[in-house]
Amino acid sequence: MFDEVNDIEWSPMCSTLFASVGKDGRLELWDLKKNNMLDPFATNGPSEGEILPSKTMIRFCNSASVVITGDVAGSVNVYRYLGN
Repeated sequence: MFDEVNDIEWSPMCSTLFASVGKDGRLELWDLKKNNMLDPFATNGPSEGEILPSKTMIRFCNSASVVITGDVAGSVNVYRYLGN
């Protein structure tokens, strides 16, 4: 499940947190404080054999532990994560 990264964004509320979205529809949250960059601490992606539309953008909310993604099909998804 290693595919192209289409967008990344640093969190406006935490200097060690960033998120990425991939061509395979995957969303990953990374925290430099929690791991050594070998694995994300949270992932939302396709199940085995499932094909998701390519995610093209990600944005953090400025005032809450929320990220928003968009994909090539025009869908927008909102995710809440556990804040730091």
